[in-house]
Amino acid sequence: MPLITILIPTYNRPKRIEELLSSFINYKNEWLGETWEILISENCKAEESQLAGLVSKFDSQLPLRVANPSEHLISAEENLFFGWQFATGKYVWILGDDDPINFFEIDELVQRCHEEQSNVFKFNSIIISNNGETTGEVVTKCSASEIAMPFLEFIQKVGMWHTAAGFSTWVIKRDLLDGSEGTNWIKKFRSPVYSHVTYFMFRLHREKCLFINKNLVSYRMNAYAENKDDHWGKYTTRANMPKNFPWTLGFVEQLLELEANGIISREYWGSVIGDHFGVPRFLEFNSMVNLALTQLNNGLRKNLDLNQEEWKKLVNYFSSIRPDMYNFWFEFLEVIDLKCKPKPSKKDKKILKDNSRALQLNWSNRRTEHPFEAFKKLAINGWDLYSFPHSNFAVPENNLLLLNRAVELVAPKHQFIRLGASYEELLEDVSHLESPELYKVSPHTDDDFFHSLARRVKASGIWLPKAVKNFGKKFLR
Repeated sequence: MPLITILIPTYNRPKRIEELLSSFINYKNEWLGETWEILISENCKAEESQLAGLVSKFDSQLPLRVANPSEHLISAEENLFFGWQFATGKYVWILGDDDPINFFEIDELVQRCHEEQSNVFKFNSIIISNNGETTGEVVTKCSASEIAMPFLEFIQKVGMWHTAAGFSTWVIKRDLLDGSEGTNWIKKFRSPVYSHVTYFMFRLHREKCLFINKNLVSYRMNAYAENKDDHWGKYTTRANMPKNFPWTLGFVEQLLELEANGIISREYWGSVIGDHFGVPRFLEFNSMVNLALTQLNNGLRKNLDLNQEEWKKLVNYFSSIRPDMYNFWFEFLEVIDLKCKPKPSKKDKKILKDNSRALQLNWSNRRTEHPFEAFKKLAINGWDLYSFPHSNFAVPENNLLLLNRAVELVAPKHQFIRLGASYEELLEDVSHLESPELYKVSPHTDDDFFHSLARRVKASGIWLPKAVKNFGKKFLR
């Protein structure tokens, strides 16, 4: 039995597969042998696959197998779990077909798997553009060399979407997941998007996750993310879903299934951190509500939308997480009632349009209010001390701008962002500092003016040359 199966879900992308297999050939003497097998899960019938000739080119040089379903599967998530059924390694490393491997970290992966230091490993990755250019960013910004914590807590405190959802850096003991069960899990839901993450939560909630802050692969940005071609809009239209459905009610349906199985509580999702490229970490719940409000506004112009019962199910879920915002949810439901009115008049439509926009603006103002208060440990000498799994830092009291920069580790050397290898070290450091108010330099960054200016320009809709707009966008990240 090989130590590690490299599972590569793909669908008729021979160029990417050839690039990946060629890289294995170049390094095989150092790390292949009996330790590994490569399993390609090709999401089409064998006779329809474009990989047949390609595989014959490499199978004499690599421990290579291909699994083909009898029919095309509807999602990458299903293809992942289909392939899992054919893996034979003690561990399975899930690898995206377009993500180049950083072979310098392979020895560490092998050693940790040999020693069985954890049943579940998660590595970091560096981000590259679709054409392979390095961006200088990493997927999970973290100052710790590694983090070991229960799986659900890792998702809750380190990051949901890009940290947890990324295929290419999970290495999991094969026996912990069941490919057939994973497929059946996906089929329970109207949207398969991120269903692999909720299945991981379902099966791995009792496991410890060891996050290793080394870049095992280069995470390639999808072309649609760079070209802004509305990939997800096209996907949801083909699937007969409202545009934001996979991240609102579609995902709530998966969370409710986890609740029904006793895996998570209703309060859990209210504290999960989100991590998207180019923006500071945030509370995922806040983002989900904002997407629902965007969906509500989009639904005013399109026929494809949730029905009244679905809308109420979604809003009731939100209100159960934040019952203190009763008035806001009441206004949300009032807008839905008006929206679902059988034959609204022109006056009704005008009121609906105005109220729905006001609702979203109201939420946008609320969602920035101290999203990480639960991670604040202490206020001392004019500094707020925060302890996250990925970093420990102090910023001037009530400075949300620097808090957002610190939690994202955008400017760790800023004079008003103090980092500590541990919370104890940070506390020792800050206890000897004077209040930031005593410094002549303002605790606000030099970018504050540009943040304010860029937002005002964006809100006013004033025409500006492209170069000026791009300059403003830099400060809105």
